[in-house]
Amino acid sequence: MKLLRNIPERKGRCKYALIRLDKLGLSDTQIGNMTLTELLFCLSSTPRADGTKLEDLIEFGEPGSENEFFTVKLKDRNSPAALAAYSGRIHAKDPGMADDVFQLIERAGQNHLSCKDPD
Repeated sequence: MKLLRNIPERKGRCKYALIRLDKLGLSDTQIGNMTLTELLFCLSSTPRADGTKLEDLIEFGEPGSENEFFTVKLKDRNSPAALAAYSGRIHAKDPGMADDVFQLIERAGQNHLSCKDPD
């Protein structure tokens, strides 16, 4: 198995895209109360009053780009190891965030109701 982004036909597109909710210009309450349909409508609304473009709101994480990312879902059987390593690496600089990340392990991997091997 290969990462999808490493399959030539995908042209570097990954399996996931990130929606930058923090750049929508909405309050946390507004975002929290939105349905998926409303969120998608908000994303597609153009032009945006603040000049933000759709490209600024969705990141595809293309390899080698400034916004490259690698997503690990909690249901991934291997996620606890990734979360523990990440938490350990950032603990000295940001113990609060490290603790928040470490707490995710309680719901990750074998502890997740939908635990599975990555696909």
